[in-house]
Amino acid sequence: MLKSLAFTLAVGLVVFSAPVQADEYDVLLREFDADALRQDEKRLLQIGLAFEGLYIGQIDGKWGPDSSQALELYSERETDTWAINAHMAILTWSLMESVGRDGWDFLHLDTPNVSFLFPFDAAEVEEQQTDMRYVAWQHTESSLGISVFVADVDETEHWHDWLLSEYEHRGRPHIVFEPGLAVTSFTNPDGVVIHVVSNYTRGEWTTVTLVALAEDSNLLSTVAGSIRVGRSEPLVYPEGGLLEQVVDLAMAWSIKEEDTNAEDGDAGVGMLEVDEAELGGTGTAFVVSDEGHLLTNAHVIDGCEAIAVDGFQATVVGTSSLFDLAVIKAGQLSGKQVAAFAHLPASLNLDIVVVGYPLGEFLGGVNVTRGTVSGMKGLAGSEFTMQISAPVQPGNSGGPVLDASGSVVGVVVSKLDAMLVSEVTGDIPQNVNFAVRGELAKLFLSQNGVEPTMAGPAKGLDPVELGRRAQSITYLVECYQ
Repeated sequence: MLKSLAFTLAVGLVVFSAPVQADEYDVLLREFDADALRQDEKRLLQIGLAFEGLYIGQIDGKWGPDSSQALELYSERETDTWAINAHMAILTWSLMESVGRDGWDFLHLDTPNVSFLFPFDAAEVEEQQTDMRYVAWQHTESSLGISVFVADVDETEHWHDWLLSEYEHRGRPHIVFEPGLAVTSFTNPDGVVIHVVSNYTRGEWTTVTLVALAEDSNLLSTVAGSIRVGRSEPLVYPEGGLLEQVVDLAMAWSIKEEDTNAEDGDAGVGMLEVDEAELGGTGTAFVVSDEGHLLTNAHVIDGCEAIAVDGFQATVVGTSSLFDLAVIKAGQLSGKQVAAFAHLPASLNLDIVVVGYPLGEFLGGVNVTRGTVSGMKGLAGSEFTMQISAPVQPGNSGGPVLDASGSVVGVVVSKLDAMLVSEVTGDIPQNVNFAVRGELAKLFLSQNGVEPTMAGPAKGLDPVELGRRAQSITYLVECYQ
């Protein structure tokens, strides 16, 4: 037991110059699992996805294939990765912004006995009968119009029949006729979306008519999916569950990164001529944009008064102590070959190539080593990193990890201190090294205003061509203090 604890302590300290990862944030990176959420949490996510124009269906907290597909589309759109818990936080923040701006909540009308989402702070009454058998509103911030009327079966049938006769020959309407329910929905040739829902309740038919331009169809779909007979639970932030935990962690992480970047600023870069300072260390970076942005490790540039990339002075754009990543920019490298990221995360036993400048003060020149993804988690089970078998040395930090097609699947971050581990275990580990996962690198770049370039269809390269391509995107980083 003591030996196990000692080993855990050892591996937590053997990363050269790399900060210890915060395990409490690992939950943000776990794959999304709807079964871990309560129904009210899933309903909130459905509303958020509907506002994003990705979910068209009943907003009821029942998570099915349509909800899963919508979240996958949202995740791919936002960060080009599969759905992880962090996407729940991003989606919730976006939804809360919309809710706060227009006052969205569930409206319940007693006379028709119907509920639906309604923009209380951004709606004007256009027409209303005193007995509330007809009322119409206009959303002041969009083209969305909402009206509700109560009528008998003949009047209700007449309204649906008129709509069909007026527009059926001009498009393909969506029609549902079931006991107690009638739906007519279509887009007319002018790009106006019309959605009519009639429900039988309290001996009469209540009809909700929604009209909007195509550009506001997401709002129309959101309201349409929320319509139900009876009273809906208010739109409140679900507390005490996984969603709240994820949002709180994401907020804490965001504040931590903002504070770190505010303290670091430009890290003094550009205030000291490179040739007037002392070389404090070297690392590796690779180009990620046409404007000369490069990706490296945060610990590579930590404490630098000046940074040189291939001899050119670079500035700091953003850093993350949590991911141990940094974006730097050397304008003189604009127009150079840009690294392309793999669409899918690295899998176990994937063949990889590591590119970098190990022991840059002594060896000089780019170095290429081969290996595999030997473990899907990093030190102490960290989900931020993966284990790789390709040999690395100090100076490799920040270099790209490439698959056989030359696409980036990770960023070298650390190696295991073999001698220190040997003192604890009595055995010398071989080629136990670590890389930040490629999907997190893409997320970090997006957060710092750099859109990751995505690779085309995978095509294996011969070793010489792979080495040539790797060299074209990779540069030596020099830290001057």
